[in-house]
Amino acid sequence: GAMVRTPGLQRTPKVEVALPGPPQVPEDGPVGISVVIEADFERVRLHQQRFAADILQALAWSVQSGAKRFAFVTMHQAPPPPPPGVPPPPGVVPPPAKLPALVAKVNILPDRNPQAWRRDPRPCKQLAAMLAVQVSKPGSALLTTPVLRPAIRIDIHAP
Repeated sequence: GAMVRTPGLQRTPKVEVALPGPPQVPEDGPVGISVVIEADFERVRLHQQRFAADILQALAWSVQSGAKRFAFVTMHQAPPPPPPGVPPPPGVVPPPAKLPALVAKVNILPDRNPQAWRRDPRPCKQLAAMLAVQVSKPGSALLTTPVLRPAIRIDIHAP
């Protein structure tokens, strides 16, 4: 039997079209994540160094990876929730405002350990996805760490 080449398998040069939306992440390029945490931004800012270190350790611990795979980028106050359109009628006490949240931006990096056998083969995207899932699962490793217990969500984006 002669090998029949199906047209689908031929590698045609791909034309890159700039589409709106997240850029395609290479197989294992760095990935950015934004961890949204309910916390007092002003208080945390006084201890930003320690807070950043705690976050990196907690993220690494949650996916059982080395802390070197996580790099702290920046931290800022999350935008407040939009004000409700209709003011409450007189006599109705509005619920207390939730704590203003803060956003910690972190990059997940490929494992570049020179010792191949110690290298974590999981791509950055996979670790990002694992973390994003853990945020919504009560009792997950991520939500048992003191620094990330109040995490609300994790957004995945370009580094």
